[in-house]
Amino acid sequence: MSRTRLTLAVLAAAALASLVIAASASAASAPTIEAESVSHITPTDATIEAQIDPGGLETTYEVWVGAYPECIEERLKPCESTGEGPAGTGAIVATIPASSSPHTISVDIATAWHELSPNSSYIYNVRSTSSGWAYEGSAYGEDKVFSTAPASPPSIESESVSNITQTDATLEAQINPDGLATKYEFWLEYAVCQNLPPGSAGCGAIAIEPRGEGQIAAGSTAQAVNTTLTHLQPNYSYTYWVVATNSADETEGPHQSFRTLPAPAIDAESVSGVTGNDPTLEAQINPESLIRGVHYQFQVVTNTAEYLPEFACPTEGFPAGTSLCLGLASQAGALPISGTAAGMQDQSVSLGLGSAGMTLQPGTTYHYRVIAARIVQTEDTIAWEPPVVYGADQTFTTPAEPPPLNAQTSGTDGQLPAIQSPATSAPHHRRHHRRHRRGLHQSKPYRARHSG
Repeated sequence: MSRTRLTLAVLAAAALASLVIAASASAASAPTIEAESVSHITPTDATIEAQIDPGGLETTYEVWVGAYPECIEERLKPCESTGEGPAGTGAIVATIPASSSPHTISVDIATAWHELSPNSSYIYNVRSTSSGWAYEGSAYGEDKVFSTAPASPPSIESESVSNITQTDATLEAQINPDGLATKYEFWLEYAVCQNLPPGSAGCGAIAIEPRGEGQIAAGSTAQAVNTTLTHLQPNYSYTYWVVATNSADETEGPHQSFRTLPAPAIDAESVSGVTGNDPTLEAQINPESLIRGVHYQFQVVTNTAEYLPEFACPTEGFPAGTSLCLGLASQAGALPISGTAAGMQDQSVSLGLGSAGMTLQPGTTYHYRVIAARIVQTEDTIAWEPPVVYGADQTFTTPAEPPPLNAQTSGTDGQLPAIQSPATSAPHHRRHHRRHRRGLHQSKPYRARHSG
């Protein structure tokens, strides 16, 4: 290629580049900021919003916030280096993609910077800068001032209780922190030994106990909180409430009451058929629940020290792998576990010891009782819901072993021989009577003296 042609090509490329640059410059423009505003004002937070037109180029914007009136000169310049805190400024920086349409920005100050102070004034503005190959421009929004809401104590919107059992319950509350970090605490009140007769030792006192606490972050909407109560007494009345505290003040919720479920009741125990080969244990059990029945197990021992304090899985006479044995230790001689239906009245239950595989020894006194409890069953275990209730200790004695049928009394052991019945001695009596009538019962010498 000749030198002249090369020169012309270079000039043409330069001209084309100039045209592209000119076209780009004419298409781009400085960014603009409109509709600056603040919303969702709480004692510790606010949201700054604005509309930014990037002018067709990628644009970076900054939201500046500072305490007022400390930061008012020359677009917050005196506060830029003071760091965080009420007297400092926060610079929240983000980028808007190149676009020819306005873009709405929204910045939560507490999230992007830190919490504000209640009942305080702040100044803010929005800045934007766009840059490109052939153009660079900046825009500044107006300085604006807003004030945070006054601090106020938290509000307790609701209290409730759920999952009530004989020994457990869940306390719940809805708490609005009203813009400030809030601590909450549940309280429980009850009369000691409610189910004992009046005047019993140690009774009559009122116990008040904290039963669970936690923290709620600053915000303006109600938050759900709860705590689980354990180790309660069956059929007890309890009063509860929640106390919420923030830097403004403390709020105590209304006092409300609930009663735990009664424990199952074992109202009677008995035994029948002791003289036979299959004694039957019987009991009257009241589940005291319209929702769930109870499970029960008879225990038979020769010494009360052998009673087990809880349920045990039988090693014999019970279906292998039964769900009622999940999580239970096996115990030789344990009797089957059975269940009742739900209800609020006595239900008759029984168990034949012989049919359950138990062999009793003759002439032996046995102790027996029935234990009962509700259960909570999961996929791989059985949880016996306390308390386990125990029937009273009862006893029965099996008959002594009878003597063998061929046993005879010979009289050689020092005992008197058996007395003959009248039927066996009748022939001898008749012979004696005939001899008496003929005088044959007297000796011959006696007859001779009286003959002549």
